[in-house]
Amino acid sequence: MSGPRNNRPSNNYNFRGDYGDADFDHRHVFTGYVLYDVQRLGRSAPKLTKGWQLNALITADSGAPFNVGAGPDISNTLNRNDRVDLVGDPFSGVVQPPHPGGCLTDGVRWFTPAAFKLPARGTFGNIELNRFHGPRFGALDFSIFKNTPITERLRTQLRIEIFNLFDRVNLGGPDGSLGSGAGMGLISGTRHSGDAPGIGFGEPRNVQIALKFLW
Repeated sequence: MSGPRNNRPSNNYNFRGDYGDADFDHRHVFTGYVLYDVQRLGRSAPKLTKGWQLNALITADSGAPFNVGAGPDISNTLNRNDRVDLVGDPFSGVVQPPHPGGCLTDGVRWFTPAAFKLPARGTFGNIELNRFHGPRFGALDFSIFKNTPITERLRTQLRIEIFNLFDRVNLGGPDGSLGSGAGMGLISGTRHSGDAPGIGFGEPRNVQIALKFLW
């Protein structure tokens, strides 16, 4: 089980059937931070030519696993956690929905629903828990700092911060419910945390400017 509450097995008499990757199992993760204090840019105007700093935060991972569920209560257990039968390669023959003008409003197809079918009534499906993984993630956050001393104890810091510098589209997880019809296999948004799309992890490129007083 991957969460602290509301966990249910598929089959109450076969806990081993729910053995699989955790929801948060990002198999490969890389995080790196680079900081460079720029040497003085000139001989004159030390208030302007000294105190510059460049920073970069690099984050990448290989994607989170996702589950493929039946939707309806096929097993007649009322657990509402049934999985499906795998009948083909879900990543073969994937057809993207139309994207008028290049806009992704209709979503991105990650796998084809035809690779899955509902199991026989009273059974639990043959697919393992969290067998497949969703899209990879990659982002570079870049910032420029300018530290300027005012007095012996007081200084200012001007910060220009650019999040997701290259504006990479970091897709979220796909709809893995066979009961969702045509929406199954579609990704409808970018990855994010705290249920706030466009803010924080997975956001599009944006810039913020701040001035800090440090003492």
